[in-house]
Amino acid sequence: MRRHFWVAVLVVPVGLLAAGPIPILEVVDATRDAILWQGPAEPGMQFLLRYIHSSERVPVEGVFRLDADLRIVVEETAFASFGPGLPEMPPGTPYVIRDGMIRVAGAGQVLPELSFFVHPFTDHVFVGRGERVALSSRLPGGTLVKIRVRGSP
Repeated sequence: MRRHFWVAVLVVPVGLLAAGPIPILEVVDATRDAILWQGPAEPGMQFLLRYIHSSERVPVEGVFRLDADLRIVVEETAFASFGPGLPEMPPGTPYVIRDGMIRVAGAGQVLPELSFFVHPFTDHVFVGRGERVALSSRLPGGTLVKIRVRGSP
């Protein structure tokens, strides 16, 4: 019995190490190298980034998904009006208007990570796994934030 215990104590950690790192989706204060939110990264997982556009002062929302390789894919961009710095829609671009927002499919654009600066007036909010992180009210203006997957295959 005692021998089985020691075998388990030695074998289980080695097995866990051999499995490699567990992929994590993380929101990082890149200016101070501090993790603001993290959770397990899984294929199909969605998260949102909401903010107020700095010059047009209209709400913008990005919907993102992790693909089978745990890459960040743009699912949808939603905005309340057109203007400088907001998405342009060439003629024929499919869209829907829902909840007072123009919603455009993301066409599968893959991003290595998301990087942006927060300010009090942009009201950046991350929503992932049912958790809401108010970035602009939590961080000093001008803070660089990154959303990325760490430990992916």
